[in-house]
Amino acid sequence: MFNLAKSALNKAITVFKNKEFQLASKIEKIDDKVDDTKKAIIKKLYSSTSGSEENIKIIADISLVIRYLERIGDHSVGIV
Repeated sequence: MFNLAKSALNKAITVFKNKEFQLASKIEKIDDKVDDTKKAIIKKLYSSTSGSEENIKIIADISLVIRYLERIGDHSVGIV
């Protein structure tokens, strides 16, 4: 997911910097993959909870990280 978000951001910077607008549609496709990955991870995380305090903390941290990565993808689309 990190690599996808990073790729979207790099492509957005290239589009913005070099006016390579043909890359814009690729950014949207990458963002769709980021969104799908986020949904899959969230589904897996919350379906496998044991309810222990430590697991809840880990799940909360992972949820925040994947949320931020998903927002990078969204903002990358917004740049172009």
